[in-house]
Amino acid sequence: MSAATFAFDSAVAHSGTRSLRVEFDGTENVDFGHVFQYIPVARDTRYHFSAFVQTQAITTDRGIGFEILDVNHPEQVQVATAELKGTNDWAVLETDFHTGPQTDAVKITLRRVPSWKFDNKLSGTVWIDDVELAPIRRTD
Repeated sequence: MSAATFAFDSAVAHSGTRSLRVEFDGTENVDFGHVFQYIPVARDTRYHFSAFVQTQAITTDRGIGFEILDVNHPEQVQVATAELKGTNDWAVLETDFHTGPQTDAVKITLRRVPSWKFDNKLSGTVWIDDVELAPIRRTD
């Protein structure tokens, strides 16, 4: 993909020694979903997802967030975090979800949906660190 590049960045990290940096060059109205991971999950279980994200000069009305889908049954799990735009220090993007009775794996994607605005070419930089998916313990 020519409008975005991504690499590990050892100069910027929320914790540890590096983060993932994604840079958008401002040449396209990017439909971005190129950074993702498949994760096995337990059926009929509540989960909490969180990731620390820092942004610098993210343009347009559509920002960067995360999307979580059931790999084989997207109608059972389909959630998204808030989106970050502009310049933000480290902020946590998070959401809870409940897996379905047939959900065995989810796909977590760093996502930017294309903008419908006239000024829609995305530029700026995003850093991602401390991504976590954990089951929520029942308290009954």
